Amino acid sequence: MIVVASNPPHLQPAGLPLDEMTDLEIARSLTELGGIPPILLERPEWLGPLMRPVKDDLRLCRSARVVGDAELAPLPVSLHVIGGSRDRLAPPERLATWRLHAGRDFSLSILDGAGHFLVTENRSEVTALVAAVVDRTRVGVL
Repeated sequence: MIVVASNPPHLQPAGLPLDEMTDLEIARSLTELGGIPPILLERPEWLGPLMRPVKDDLRLCRSARVVGDAELAPLPVSLHVIGGSRDRLAPPERLATWRLHAGRDFSLSILDGAGHFLVTENRSEVTALVAAVVDRTRVGVL
């Protein structure tokens, strides 16, 4: 299993307080994180159709958490986590705690200088890391 820029389910998400924010405030926050091009802030009328799926996605990400004192069994797979050193939503120290959920091998790769949207910012590096994990899995290294 490969996880990218996502907090483990046992931690509360470090997300945005969506219900307390306007679409423009959410868009500004996502622009600061590198997830929305700044040009969209100049066209607030374009935000309406864009923000509905964005807010749904953010709510979905926030909902994938363990509730209460539930104990999660370790996943029956090798677990590789990829993150960015500048990610404020899923920082490296949080990503490292995915180790608690690894039932087999665990590895963590942190891309220096990358933020939360490293899949688009650092596409070639993320692709290379995923390919390396897949190659190791194929030959039984993990």
